[in-house]
Amino acid sequence: MSGKILVEMPIPEVCHIIMNRPEKHNALDREAYRLLTDALQNADENENIRVIVLSGAGKCFTAGNDLHDFTGESLLDGKGQSPGLKLLLTLHGMNKPVIAAVEGYAVGIGATMLNHCDLAYCGTSARFRFPFATLGLSPEGGSTFYLPLAAGYKKAAELLFFGDFFSAEDALQFHLLNAIVEDNNAVSYALQKAEKLAKMPFQSILATKKMLKKRNKDKLVSVLEEEAKTFHNLRMSAETQKIIKGFFNK
Repeated sequence: MSGKILVEMPIPEVCHIIMNRPEKHNALDREAYRLLTDALQNADENENIRVIVLSGAGKCFTAGNDLHDFTGESLLDGKGQSPGLKLLLTLHGMNKPVIAAVEGYAVGIGATMLNHCDLAYCGTSARFRFPFATLGLSPEGGSTFYLPLAAGYKKAAELLFFGDFFSAEDALQFHLLNAIVEDNNAVSYALQKAEKLAKMPFQSILATKKMLKKRNKDKLVSVLEEEAKTFHNLRMSAETQKIIKGFFNK
């Protein structure tokens, strides 16, 4: 498997998937998206795995999309799906528990994917951001569904309109997280939680997750697809291409 995504088994029945582009703040390009999606699907189908932990290498979770992929041609496949949408649909449809361990930055899809993880923990200094509108894009990852429910409409509008960074304490308040731990301890803490989960009655955990997700499962798929379509249309616009190219010229 490419070094952009690492898969480890540090604890029996626990799969640790690591986004591994620290020199790029673990930004996800097309290959990384594909490999991460495959790693998640393989872990979900592997009978020897009960819990998945997702983290980023170094001192960053992920800076989100690699903007180099946003210049030029369409990213859509024959089914009209982008690499990002495939990843989000995979995360949303996972049967087994997924635990996120966040250090440093969680930006763009790095923040929105937390909505689809069952549990999430971060270091004290972690910072979060939804920068979509500032880049001429629209929100993705189900954020237009989850964020108004968790933070209230006005706060959601502020976060999505202006794209400012917000703190771990804010992320906890907005229900993106379960808890904040000391810096550099998020992964070890998440692995401890994963080990505890892996030792619990497995069918009970699977059934509990299924029922928790059932009420909004189909609705969320519709939201993800609608958001992705709007995102793609804006990304291909002349205005957004100018903004993104200007980002690289700074």
